Order: sequence, then structure tokens, then C-alpha cells
Amino acid sequence: TSRNLRDIENYQVYRLLDGEQEIPENWVLLSDAVTDTFYTDNDWADLDPGIYLWAVKAVYTGNNVSDAAFSNILAHEMTVQVTVNVTTNSGDDPEGASVVLTNIDGDPDHIYEMSAPSGGVTVFPEVWMGTYVLEVSLPGFTSYSQEGIDIDDDLTLNAELEELLLPPTNLEVTHEGQNVTLTWGEPGTGLGFVEDFEDGVLPEGWTMITNSAQGWFITQEGSSEYFSIPPHTWYACSNDDMANDDGSMDYLITPPQDLSVVPEISISFQSFFNGAYSQTAYLEVSEDGGNTWEVVQEMTPVDDVWTEVTVDLSDYCGPGHDEVLIGFHADDNGAWASGWAVDDIILGDGGANRELLGYNVYRNEDPTPLNDTPITETTYNDPNAPIGTYRYDVTAVYTTGESSSAYWTGDVEAGENDIPAKTALGFNAPNPIISQTKINFSLHKKSKVSLDIYNTKGQKVKTLVSSEMEPGNYSVIWSGTDNNNKKVASGIYFYKMKAGKYTSTKKMILMK
Repeated sequence: TSRNLRDIENYQVYRLLDGEQEIPENWVLLSDAVTDTFYTDNDWADLDPGIYLWAVKAVYTGNNVSDAAFSNILAHEMTVQVTVNVTTNSGDDPEGASVVLTNIDGDPDHIYEMSAPSGGVTVFPEVWMGTYVLEVSLPGFTSYSQEGIDIDDDLTLNAELEELLLPPTNLEVTHEGQNVTLTWGEPGTGLGFVEDFEDGVLPEGWTMITNSAQGWFITQEGSSEYFSIPPHTWYACSNDDMANDDGSMDYLITPPQDLSVVPEISISFQSFFNGAYSQTAYLEVSEDGGNTWEVVQEMTPVDDVWTEVTVDLSDYCGPGHDEVLIGFHADDNGAWASGWAVDDIILGDGGANRELLGYNVYRNEDPTPLNDTPITETTYNDPNAPIGTYRYDVTAVYTTGESSSAYWTGDVEAGENDIPAKTALGFNAPNPIISQTKINFSLHKKSKVSLDIYNTKGQKVKTLVSSEMEPGNYSVIWSGTDNNNKKVASGIYFYKMKAGKYTSTKKMILMK
């Protein structure tokens, strides 16, 4: 016969820990004679911390007992207060540092993030008990990480951030005779950028490669019939549906980034990519001037909305990674596809500069700097350098120490009217080239001199010098034009000097 409410004599109520549902011998019997359909657990306040639930069994006539029905779970005193004292070894205020506590249980609700206030005392009032990883980061400092932190009571943690002793960037040395001038960039100027395309044109230093008649373009309305982009501010877009031609090689390329002085960096951007009609999209990196590209991350299609994408580029940081190109590659895979749109690109900390005490300048590895006190400007003049071959080093001076150096090695001659010790073609600067570059060369004796620019196909693009010249030190400017004074395409170029029996060729990269 079926059971009904008239058969029930009473209820049994149990308390148990979450996870013990299949272990009834561990349950605590609270009452076996409950006749109402509610029960108050008066011992709740005195229980040990844990995650609890209750089981109820119905007792029928003849002492027949039903299976248990389980309540929802309820946590008891499972959160504690965690304080993280963030400091810096430089004494700088850590305000703005990112402080993240991550529980290894994988529950996204057990990840706690805060931005450190002024003074660095960061309080998380309610943190779920468990084992955690603490991560603290602040631009200009080495990231702090601590694993295996067992949190089962109120806890105070200390995290000291060590100042990154970043060297100066882009050291250039010029001289007229024995008057030597050094110029350099501030530390951190190679630590990234912010680009929002709000000027409405391709930003200076950025390039675009395509097999299409259109490629990437800057717009506020890049939609077409079969590729509809939600409203946004100005953004960069590759629309294969609109172009309807070969969109397999649509590359939007950043200016070259010097990541040799940072241990880690990431890039984030807004992305609209739905992957419709076989379209694919990739973030790629090149370290050979764009000749070859390595896929770092393939984009995941998301319908109808812009999303934020963050990609770790730490594999391309450190010594040797001084000319990193980052490319946004939209590929139609031979189909009449859709497209990709990106905006609000942030690399690293957005190019924020560091505060420091100044700079020291050294000559020929003498441990005593040429300057008496740290220089606060980014230029230095050495007016009477003796004739010879020199190495100049420039370091950045911080409150916690001195950075490694940016250095230059070259010849310092006696003067414009004195005879150089040898005929030589110097390196161009800057390289890569944004608008123009200066090429230096010297002549030991009177010679017929030619200095020409060639592309990678071996075709002569520009003649800079073609004349007989007296001994001396010379420089010439190339502004990225051909012999018809028209701008040439971005890419790799070679400059070749001939003077008598002397011949020398060097490589440079033109970026627009």
C-alpha cells in the first residue's frame, strides 16, 4: 500500500558535514522524535568551522524509516580576515598594487582581488578558509608570489616588492671631433603603450600588411551585410565580407618593442570576433622584422559582443628580445569570411615612466662616473674626449641601487679637419626608423664615395652620396624616400658604401 501523511509517526533529524552524505555512521542524530515539520539546531553557534547540512528521515507505522532527504548546505565560520601588508624595498608607496588571493580549490568565488591603498595595508574582511596563492604586482617592481598559504584563522601576510632596476633605453652617441654627445631614453619607455585609435588614422609607427585591396582600416563603423560589429569608439578593423578578396594575410603590426629589460609583460585589448564563415584570428609575434611570425594565441569566437582579451608575452621578454613586433592577423582561410575588430590596446603598464634619482655616465669601463652627481636630464656632453676608440655606458640610479648599463662603442676622432684613422661605415640611428635616420661614415683618404639604399630584392632605391670627397667624418640623412622623392614601403633595407677598395653593407628596418 502507498504511504501518506497519516502513516507518519515522527521524524529523525541529523546533522552532517558536506561530503558525508553517503557515510551515515558519521551523522549526528539531533532528535528521533520530531513531530513538527521544522526543527531548531540550538548547538549551531558552538560548532567547529565547517560546511554543514541536515538530513531528515520519516518514521512510518511499524517503525518503517524512509531514505534521508537532505537540506541545502550552510557554512559555519568558514571565512576569516586576511591582511596583506604590501611594502616596497625602495620606500615608494605601493598604492595601486594589485593584490590577489586565489584558493587552490578552483572555485571562482574564492578568488579575492583588491588594489592596495596608500600605505599598502590591504584588508580582505571575509576570505574562505583553504590553501591559497598570493600574488602582488605593481608596475616598476618585480611581482611577488607566495604559494601554499594555509588560511584557517585570521592572518596577516607581508609582501615586499623589489624595485626593478631598469636601464636607460635607446642610447645614441654623436660626435663632432672630440665633442661627444650622448642621448638616451628613460627607463620604462620600452615597457609598453596604450592605443585607442581615437585619431581616426593608422597610428605613427604602426604598419599594415595585406593581400587585399583593403586590409585593416581605422573606423567608427566597420560593419557590412554579413559582418555586423556592435557600436564602439574608433577601432581597427579587417572586414573580409566588405572587401570580398584575399583576406588571408591581413596583419596590423605594432611598432617594434624593446622587451629585453623586462622579465614579463602582457598585452590586453578589446576584441570583436565571431568566427563566422571560416574566419580565424591570431595574435602573433615576430623578432626578425616581420619575415616570420609565431602564433601566440588563436582568438576564441564570441557572438555579438566585444570582449577583453589578455595575452601573456613573457616568453618574448629578457635579453635578446629587443625588437619584438606584435601582429593582429585576420585570416579568411580562402573563404568569403567575416572579419576582426580590435580597440583599446594596452601593452604592459602602458609605457609609464619610472621615477629615479638620475643617471651615471661612464667612459671606457672606468668605475668612476664622468658626472659628480646623478644627471637628471637624458643627455650628456663629453666635450674633450681624447682621440681613440671608446665605450660609453649609461646607468639609471635608483634609491635601491644602480641598473645595468646601456652602452655604445665607437671611435672618437681628433676633429672634422683631421684625418680619420680608417675608412668606415657606421651604424644608422635610429634603427628601426620611424621617420628618418642618420648614417655616419669616415674617410681616411680622398676617395670617390657612393652610398646607396637597396631593398631586399637588390634593387637600388636611393642614392645618398655619389661624389669625390676629402678625408673626414661625415653623416647623411635618409627620410625613407626613393630617388623620385616618394615614400617607400615599410620593411628591411640595406645601405652600401663604396670608397676606393673599401666596401661595407649594413641592414636597417623602416617602420611607418
